[in-house]
Amino acid sequence: MTITPLSQEQAARLDRLYRNYHGLVLAVAGEYTRDAETARDVAQETWIRVATSLRRLRDDHAAAMWLRLLTRRAAADWYRPRRAHEHPINLTDDSDAPVAVGVSAEDEVLAWDTVRERVLKEAA
Repeated sequence: MTITPLSQEQAARLDRLYRNYHGLVLAVAGEYTRDAETARDVAQETWIRVATSLRRLRDDHAAAMWLRLLTRRAAADWYRPRRAHEHPINLTDDSDAPVAVGVSAEDEVLAWDTVRERVLKEAA
């Protein structure tokens, strides 16, 4: 994969997306990995993918959905090469509790506020 340097405008856009949506990316990664350390690794991989494909995001209003998609794909790819080495999972575990991934309360509130604003805009 060839990585081309970001322009100043693209770097500023990436920074803005990171500040606004990092909590959301961590939360989605946590939903799929159910492990805090792996969630952070998946989130990091997601931000690398965002940086390399930022030009594909034409409208920042669609950023939350796009980031969710990239995070889901990064989580799937994270486990794909490891499947042969994984141990069986106890499927009788009824725990549906979300996994804490080290997101600050401020980041979590910001992520959910952003999602709520987006949903309200779409509903209007």
